[in-house]
Amino acid sequence: MTHFTKAILLVSFGTNIHTARKAAFDQLKDDLQKDFPDHSVYCAWTSERIIQQVLKQDRIHIMTIAEAMKQMYTDGIRELLVQPTFILNGLENERMLSEIAACAYHFENIRIGSPLLDSFHDYAAVISALKQEYAALPANEVLIFMEHGTAKSVKS
Repeated sequence: MTHFTKAILLVSFGTNIHTARKAAFDQLKDDLQKDFPDHSVYCAWTSERIIQQVLKQDRIHIMTIAEAMKQMYTDGIRELLVQPTFILNGLENERMLSEIAACAYHFENIRIGSPLLDSFHDYAAVISALKQEYAALPANEVLIFMEHGTAKSVKS
């Protein structure tokens, strides 16, 4: 078995829907492992409730951030890339940052990615991409995207 000292921690809120987990999280983890062959890839979820639901219904244990940080340290990881799958820079992202900061002293280097919509520029880029992707939508149809809200404001 190859021993890595670098890792990627993929952080998500989580889902208790088996097909969504396979299509989104498992696929993203596999893609990251292919794109970063010199890194181990770990996953952690922020929703304790969903972690417990998945454990009960599918008998699969998903780590919390604290558990993943402890496991990576035990596994000899010293350089860490953290990438959240959050859409907004809201409460879940703040909690993730706090939990990572609490364990940061175990690692030599930690770099943390941003949620998808972290700045006004990000919103503009996503809107542009969605307009292009759905340009052929018939005039009598409407497409609505929804996301959970947050009390945090967008950085400009």
